[in-house]
Amino acid sequence: MPRSNPSARPAARPPPAPGRMTASSGCRQQQGAVMGLFVLAVVLAVIAVVALAVARRRPKGEPADPASLTRYGRPVGWASAVLAAVVLAISLTTMVPTQQVGIPITFGKPGTPIGNGLHLKAPWTDIALMDATVQIDNNLGEERTEIRLKNQSTAYVQNSVRWRIKPEAAAELYKAHRAFENIGPALQEQELAAAMNQALADYNPLAQAKAAATGDATDSAEAKDFDDLAGQVKERMEESIGDRLIIDSVIITKIDFDEKTQSRIDAYQVEIGNTRIAEQRKETAKAESEANRTLSASISKDPNVLVSKCLDTLASMVEKGQTVPVGFSCWPGASGADGVLVDGTSRDR
Repeated sequence: MPRSNPSARPAARPPPAPGRMTASSGCRQQQGAVMGLFVLAVVLAVIAVVALAVARRRPKGEPADPASLTRYGRPVGWASAVLAAVVLAISLTTMVPTQQVGIPITFGKPGTPIGNGLHLKAPWTDIALMDATVQIDNNLGEERTEIRLKNQSTAYVQNSVRWRIKPEAAAELYKAHRAFENIGPALQEQELAAAMNQALADYNPLAQAKAAATGDATDSAEAKDFDDLAGQVKERMEESIGDRLIIDSVIITKIDFDEKTQSRIDAYQVEIGNTRIAEQRKETAKAESEANRTLSASISKDPNVLVSKCLDTLASMVEKGQTVPVGFSCWPGASGADGVLVDGTSRDR
């Protein structure tokens, strides 16, 4: 079904592809990994302290008892200490991939977004990731955007929108929508439908049909091309959500209408075609009448004009391979002929 106006419930989006990290999934994954590493570092540190403490219980110079734990205390302690330091260092850093925006989450509160690369952070700070790549929203076929025209008819706009989040607005988007996949249906698609309704509020399908048939778009408020409409939609979207999303482009490829409106457009185009044919016939008849008047006036002044016309017609007959009567001549009285030929017919004189 086509997408309806802004008050309609947004269509469900397919789940993210395997391996693609969204804002919510990235936060959960990093939160589990970071907290796990921090807990592991604490456990290793405790093991190191206990092992070294046990090792110190054996006096120096006293032979080690093979059965005693003190024999392995010192190596286990130092190994655990080194591992604890390494794990702690890992828990203090984070890597934000290319074309991603990291949002520090400290005790549930989003912080200032960070760009891609290696960053230091507190062990108790989680990092949520937002996709900053260009998103392509193709509203084609059954996913067309449904709008209402000023004549209360329904139109379905086939369009494509390229958009991406503003990195500096990632924290605000996270607080408002939590998951990246919620941004499109809740924000971009709703604003697109609203912008479409505003841009096409005065769109007249009949005026557009007339402009397409005659090439005369005298009323620019009613007859608009798709590029103008797409530009207006992009401008309105930038005004409403430009502080959070970057709208790279809006492309309108086709506008479909409901059955009743389309029937009216088809009938109107037929009438335009009939009118153009009638006007052409009128011009042709006018030209023929003028030519006949000119010929009649010429014949009355100079009879040889009729002979010249006959010769032209005779030459045309020869070129087309038509049969010329035996003994026929355009000169009256010549070769026993009793007439001249005009438009392929013989006239008696």
